[in-house]
Amino acid sequence: MQKSSNRSNNYVYGKNSVLETISQNPKRINKIFFSDGINFDNRLKKIKELADKNSIQIQFTNLNKFNKYFQDDTKKTQNINFQGVIASVSPVEYLDFDEFLNKKSNNYRKIVILDGVEDPHNFGAILRTLAAAKYDAVIVPKHRSCPITSTVEKTSSGAINYIPVIKTNSLSGTVKK
Repeated sequence: MQKSSNRSNNYVYGKNSVLETISQNPKRINKIFFSDGINFDNRLKKIKELADKNSIQIQFTNLNKFNKYFQDDTKKTQNINFQGVIASVSPVEYLDFDEFLNKKSNNYRKIVILDGVEDPHNFGAILRTLAAAKYDAVIVPKHRSCPITSTVEKTSSGAINYIPVIKTNSLSGTVKK
């Protein structure tokens, strides 16, 4: 598992991303923040219901204070539409390639290898597409690749919870295996 110094790696925001995270991996969520005075639509109601069911702490707050945690590479504060919900989460764990290979499976494994994808929006969109197409994993190099950040999770619309990401030191060595 890799952690980045960017504090936004510890948060998932947006209705779909939080709902998919709490549905697929509720133990990853530490706390859920809802915007003060928010009108609860069906997705927000479902998030609250699952939080209650899994004994996840809920807090109502002014979400705009979180903008300072979501900074781009130039360290300028972004104004993000959190859609009324943010979840404090444990970082996503990268899957070990040998573990992936050792899993017993009678199905053909569909794997995508990405090299040099450094934009979090592109990475999230790729993960969303691969999860929808039922790929089994994505492999990224340790260097010259985007880490899994809150932007990746938001852009993937929760798809990060459905497709393992394998980080490797050597793409060529991994391909040979």
